[in-house]
Amino acid sequence: MLRGAYTCHDLSERLCVQAQLPESRGGFNTSVIFIDGGNVFDPYLIADYSRRYGVGIGHVLRNIKVSRAFTSYQLTSLIMEKLPLALKTYGSKVVIVADISRLFQASDMEEKDARRTFNKLSIFLSNLARRENILIVATCLHPGTTRRPPQLETYLVSRADMCIDVPESKLQEHHELTEYG
Repeated sequence: MLRGAYTCHDLSERLCVQAQLPESRGGFNTSVIFIDGGNVFDPYLIADYSRRYGVGIGHVLRNIKVSRAFTSYQLTSLIMEKLPLALKTYGSKVVIVADISRLFQASDMEEKDARRTFNKLSIFLSNLARRENILIVATCLHPGTTRRPPQLETYLVSRADMCIDVPESKLQEHHELTEYG
């Protein structure tokens, strides 16, 4: 899990390109499934990273399967119903779920229903990652930037193998990450 501000999304899109690199270049040699819960996917940023890594932009973009959700219900359906089939169809070993909590925090759903559904979603993702032996990266905004309490993030942190806080100013100035286990 990556949490912080927009820099998390930047890192997740960099991973979309790096994951496609051959293992000899530090990649996974795989396509990527990008589930966008915050309308943050940026093909121009992907193109920039493609150039930096010296790989064809068209090839990279074709190998990122993007799905956008605009409601918490759509996000839940994309992940719990459609993601397992997409993994089989595309053979992807990397999944990015961008801004995973945003739609639940801004939802018209009752708060207890949002917490319950998000909890189930986090359990599902954790089990899916282990069962399929894949990397799932979820990005979250820092607590306090949304209308609901950060309890949703707590569900993710409790199930994540790794949680990385990305301090915006430090990453920009010093390229540092702080890791929490």
